Amino acid sequence: SEAKVNAAMDRLFRLGLIEKTEDGKLKRTFARINTTDDVFNVSIQKSHFNDLELAKESLLHDPVEVRDFTSLTLPVNPKLLKQAKEAIRKAQDEIAALISSSETTEVYRFCSYLFPLTKNLSETL
Repeated sequence: SEAKVNAAMDRLFRLGLIEKTEDGKLKRTFARINTTDDVFNVSIQKSHFNDLELAKESLLHDPVEVRDFTSLTLPVNPKLLKQAKEAIRKAQDEIAALISSSETTEVYRFCSYLFPLTKNLSETL
């Protein structure tokens, strides 16, 4: 809703994450904000739930030409999860550099999820 957008914009300004340029355009003040890796945080968890809701809305309403949803189910050696997470973060950086490097006109959310479908991880870690 418009009220939620306005509240979010006010919060971004208040936190110093965006500013207005002299010509009235909005500009982010940081190229990228990172959170901690592998540390549980309720706020980050809420953000991930929000990402899932945004993805669901996009899946329902955005044409396939402007979005990409893919998934892969595969056998995994849990001892390699740390390396897999590092590869995911590297891929995120490469994708961000690719699609943000020229004139930008849209805002996208890039999310990736790697999670177990089986639940016997405590035995293998």
